[in-house]
Amino acid sequence: ARLIPKMDAHLEPWTILGYLAGRNKLGRMKLGVAVTDTGRRNPAVTAQAAASLHLLTRGRAVLGIGTGERESNAPYGVDWSQPVARFEEAVATIRALWDSNGELVSRDSPFFPLHNATFALPPYRGKWPEIWIAAHGPRMMRATGRYADGWFPGTTRAIEYGEQLQIVRTAASDAGRDPMAITPALIRFIVTGRSRDE
Repeated sequence: ARLIPKMDAHLEPWTILGYLAGRNKLGRMKLGVAVTDTGRRNPAVTAQAAASLHLLTRGRAVLGIGTGERESNAPYGVDWSQPVARFEEAVATIRALWDSNGELVSRDSPFFPLHNATFALPPYRGKWPEIWIAAHGPRMMRATGRYADGWFPGTTRAIEYGEQLQIVRTAASDAGRDPMAITPALIRFIVTGRSRDE
């Protein structure tokens, strides 16, 4: 509260993760952002940030990623007509760069075209950061099943959670993946104060 007196004053999360890693504030804990949105941030920058953090922390980075939300994208001129298509292209771009083995990458994409782009960072001990996807709509949950190592749900209601997790696991199975290899998360929001009224 001393650093950020206003609720809307946000520190850039990947910078904070670098700070925490550099100061070794969290020991051997995994480091990541619950949702890095694919609207305001180019996936090539996200791929480099996550891979850099993964190398510097000896394999502790997690890439939490999702579409973001209209409210945090529209004011910055991000076209919100195809958020899921943009998201899918962002994940494909990140994977293409990570899997390039330092070779030049070219990809046609309506959102993130690459023209002889280079990405020469190596994975830490042969592994890239885990990708955790924030999803609550049917298309995003199916994408989670196809691509994710973990799932950030869009609900905290038990029945909905179970139904959504089943969609994720079915999509994983349909993609030839082990559905039990996707770690489901639970997000809880906590507000603190000196009294209930506060």
